[in-house]
Amino acid sequence: MSEARDPGATVAGNGGDVLVAVRDLSFSYGRGETGRTVLDRVSMEVRRGEIVLLTGPSGSGKTTLLTIIGGMRRFSAGSVVVLGTELSGAGRPAVDALRRRLGFVFQRPSLLRSLTLAENVAVALLPNGGLASAESDGGVQRALADVGLGGRADDLPGTLSGGQQQRVAVARAMVRAPPLVLADEPTAALDGANGRGVVSLMVQLARSSGAGVLLSTHDERIFDLADRRLHIVDGRLDDG
Repeated sequence: MSEARDPGATVAGNGGDVLVAVRDLSFSYGRGETGRTVLDRVSMEVRRGEIVLLTGPSGSGKTTLLTIIGGMRRFSAGSVVVLGTELSGAGRPAVDALRRRLGFVFQRPSLLRSLTLAENVAVALLPNGGLASAESDGGVQRALADVGLGGRADDLPGTLSGGQQQRVAVARAMVRAPPLVLADEPTAALDGANGRGVVSLMVQLARSSGAGVLLSTHDERIFDLADRRLHIVDGRLDDG
């Protein structure tokens, strides 16, 4: 049983370098004979400036763990502290505030095709102002330049290759300079060269800013880019 804390409160003594602290986290779908355990007493940490890969076969619980850490899924057993905020029982305002401090990269870039590249990146700065004011922020142009697309800010996503679109997704994730980036299978829709290029770029940007990265993948071609690998099988996690 996790120690009782005020839901959504900042946790003292978590350690300045610890971005994610998961303790005895369990998660199941359904109950009784029809129930299925997805995560079984998982404990792990991610520290500032650390690149951690989460590996394992499909259905092993990688995405479930990431979505819990990212405040996108509720859980009932264990403790998950992210950037000093306890998520166990946290209210929506606290979760929303936390999510605005995180960077997210998913399997698909999910760009809005009617918006320019600059506007797609600026979406991550909302609701700090309207889209136009967000786009005018110099950080948007810098984020696109950082991923090698500085000269294409006014282009539409349909003019880009898959790898370039995923680079825009990286720019969108990094434009706030988040202390933690969560990436779920970011190479899944890309060939080997493009996939490695996108992850290498994400790692480079994270290291330059001191951010931590937790990235789920089954792509062995990027294993060497990480500081550490956690392997999950049948909901149980091993520090590999």
